[in-house]
Amino acid sequence: MKSALFHPKVRDILRGFPKEVRLELGKTIFDLQKGTKLAMPLSNSISSVGSGVEEIRIKDRAGAFRVFYLTRKTDAVLIFHAFQKKTQETPQKEIETGIEKITGDVMKKTNSIIAKDAFELAEALGLSRAHGLEIQIRSDLNDKIIDVVEKNGLTHAQVAKLAGASRTRITAIMNRNTKGISTDLMLRVIASLGVQAKIVLRRAA
Repeated sequence: MKSALFHPKVRDILRGFPKEVRLELGKTIFDLQKGTKLAMPLSNSISSVGSGVEEIRIKDRAGAFRVFYLTRKTDAVLIFHAFQKKTQETPQKEIETGIEKITGDVMKKTNSIIAKDAFELAEALGLSRAHGLEIQIRSDLNDKIIDVVEKNGLTHAQVAKLAGASRTRITAIMNRNTKGISTDLMLRVIASLGVQAKIVLRRAA
């Protein structure tokens, strides 16, 4: 699994985001660490900043939040810029700041905050170890749902009917856009697909 490297100033910005936004960012970054390729509406290419640069897009009652990242390096996910978006278009100032960071010290690991697992990721985002476990479990549940749905060739409408959920929510889960999707619903979807979940508890190292 890849490490997540945070620019120190970006880590501080992220810790100022609402907790629910940080939780969803944690899951999304953890997905990236596992090698998952994200797509719209959760992630989008932002080539105006640099080759291979993408942005995580999280919307919350408090507003819209953006995080610039790069996975071009095979051994890490680089998190190098973050901001709350207050206009329809990404402000030119934020693009210029992103360019400055990606061409500067962000490419050097010196002084970067490194997160190697979900617990270190939670700590970097100013969350608890319990939140780290939540991030890991929700990511694994999401992986399994997508895997089973795709292997069985089910449509989103079919899954929604099986789980007693809306098609919109199933589509969000399939796109890994789980902001506002409860863990209870994800478990219900898993069960409706005929998958039995087993939780193994062990003392942390």
